[in-house]
Amino acid sequence: MTMSTQTNNIRIEKQPRVIVFLLLISAVGLLVNGYRYGFNDHAFYIPMIDRLVNPDLFPRDYLFDEPSGEYNFWILAMATLARFFPLEWIFFLGYILTRFALFWAIYHLSLNLFNSRGAAALAVLFLVIPKPVGGTATATQDIFLTLRSTAMPLAVAFLIPYFRGRSILAAIICGVVFLIHPITAVPLISLLGFRLLIETFCQSWRLPAKALGVFTVCILPLVIRVFLIDRASHSDLSPFSRSNPQWLEIIKERDSYIFISVWNREAFLSLVAYTVILLAILFFRHRRPSDTHTNTNSTIFPQTNFWAFGVVVICVGLFFIGSAFVEWYPLPLIVQLQILRGLHLIVNLSMIYAAWLLWEGFQHYQKSRSPISTLASQPTNQPIKFYFAFRVACPFVGSLAGALIIALVASLFTSGSHHQLILGSVTLVCWCICFHFARLSPAPKRRTLFTWISLIIGSVIWLSVIWAFRRFFAEALSWNIFWLVLAGLIFVKLVGFLAKCRNLRKVENFAAGGIILTTVLALLMLNSSKLDQVLIRGQLIHHVNLPGKLPPSSWADVGQWCKTNTPVESTFFVPPKTTGFRIHSRRSSVGDWKDGAPCVFSERYAKIWWSRMEELDGYQSFNEARFQQLREKYGVSLAVVGKEHQLNFPILYQNHEFVVYALGE
Repeated sequence: MTMSTQTNNIRIEKQPRVIVFLLLISAVGLLVNGYRYGFNDHAFYIPMIDRLVNPDLFPRDYLFDEPSGEYNFWILAMATLARFFPLEWIFFLGYILTRFALFWAIYHLSLNLFNSRGAAALAVLFLVIPKPVGGTATATQDIFLTLRSTAMPLAVAFLIPYFRGRSILAAIICGVVFLIHPITAVPLISLLGFRLLIETFCQSWRLPAKALGVFTVCILPLVIRVFLIDRASHSDLSPFSRSNPQWLEIIKERDSYIFISVWNREAFLSLVAYTVILLAILFFRHRRPSDTHTNTNSTIFPQTNFWAFGVVVICVGLFFIGSAFVEWYPLPLIVQLQILRGLHLIVNLSMIYAAWLLWEGFQHYQKSRSPISTLASQPTNQPIKFYFAFRVACPFVGSLAGALIIALVASLFTSGSHHQLILGSVTLVCWCICFHFARLSPAPKRRTLFTWISLIIGSVIWLSVIWAFRRFFAEALSWNIFWLVLAGLIFVKLVGFLAKCRNLRKVENFAAGGIILTTVLALLMLNSSKLDQVLIRGQLIHHVNLPGKLPPSSWADVGQWCKTNTPVESTFFVPPKTTGFRIHSRRSSVGDWKDGAPCVFSERYAKIWWSRMEELDGYQSFNEARFQQLREKYGVSLAVVGKEHQLNFPILYQNHEFVVYALGE
């Protein structure tokens, strides 16, 4: 395969309306999805940042013995900013910026692949709702700022130079992602190596060698930092020795998403759906490039297909490697890299290709010009011939059929549900089959026949699948939303049809843009309950944690009291099922369940955490003797318990839900 220099041209959209569109989508995404501070992984990232800003905090906290905080520069960067600005504002503005960057990357990736603004805008709308990535406990975007959500926009942007042949730029982006979050960079490194290997065989070794050197220089600071860590804290990075079975059991109990053996059926089916979408559309584009790629240079087209197929091969290959060396021959390094989480590339790319296919189909019907203008020239005393009326009606009916499928798929893909995704995938594949068979014949009359035949066959296949899995899809399709979206599409199509009759070319474009408007409608309707809480009931701070206006919480209240009224070296017993005590109190704790998330990075830490969880088992029923026993072991003088948990110790503070006890001198 020859490499064309035309692939080096990266198109960047600079029109203000595009920026405004992406800003509006970022705002809509914030309202629909929400934003959280002090949530999930923040339970250990924020204390790490606080400790870098103030080394006196958490003096004896075991959480800081695990090395994951040293495997990136993100925490160090956040700590540097936190010395000058409030952390809540840093996280909130950082989240807004990374969401805009993510949608910018999705838009421009689609634009560079298909040269279609409509397809790019639709891709952004499809991905504004987080899509779950199989059973990996991750999604295409998070509702809080973290390492992964910061690196994700760059991971999507990496695909632009990857497809366009800008190897050095791809190497730089890949290196930056590695510095932020090495786990997100794993599939990018594999794709970069794949591209450089192909270019070495097809062109010359000089450019690939230069790109490899640039990538090495980019990642060198983090590599040096990792190897300067105390060997005792990262000795689990042995690449070939089998993992300790006890360590694996702890990980399987706490971070089960690493093991595909515990995934449910919907997780597997959703990954199959994403992969089938991408492969089916690539096959369709490969078979009929002249028809399906009307807007993009024909030289670039087959190459983008090849590199997209490479994404599928690399990601699926990593999936099997990650499964084999975790389930059957567990290697510590593979376990820690969590390779299965690299499947986010297939999820994003499949939705981008799905948006293009739907947009292309809608545009195909829009471009089916009927000789309507000759209708007025027919003598009034002569009946209109049947075949002429048929030629006028077919494109309109076909366009309504296209609107029907568009409405269905838009109402499915704008949701994060596994069931809706799978149903939408089945529909989309049938739509792809319909296009493929409809274009087999170049003759207009035969093409019309093939269109109707393929529509019938596709409908039969689709209805058969739905019937066979009717229980599985019982709750997948919201008919109210479907009919509402369909009504919107039919309305804009009628406007466009009337505009065509009156030769109003500008109004005609309204019909083409109707798919964007109705997808927005589906997006808002599918998430109407969230919007009702935010816009009508005034619960904005509960859904979107604005800086300085976090929702009231009894747990946060206890933490604030501990921060103000206890020495900085204090260590607390806290209920193991609670999270985020360190965030609010800036005080150490014996441990909670969330502390176990970094177990994959250190066998030694995992065993320490697990032993603490075993000792804290049944915490809600601990008596005074049990607290005194553990107090002597961990040197703890205070305990936080639920208010229903009555103890014969002095009460230092209490609110509606929790009580702080002094355990004695």
